[in-house]
Amino acid sequence: MSEQFNFFEKEWNFTHSYSSARNGKAENAAKNMIKQAKHSNTDAMIAFLNFRNTPQQSTCYSPAQQFF
Repeated sequence: MSEQFNFFEKEWNFTHSYSSARNGKAENAAKNMIKQAKHSNTDAMIAFLNFRNTPQQSTCYSPAQQFF
């Protein structure tokens, strides 16, 4: 952590804690897509691209559209 941030933390009287951000659901989905891509002999990046651009049933928007 930088000295500047330490000073800011003390000045505003708060403590910043670090944690490893994990999203188990997303990680499992990514692992499954990679496994399926290997099994079907296709490129995993194409599988991710297709997922990113395919509207989800629950939202009617693709993950790419939801990002923006």
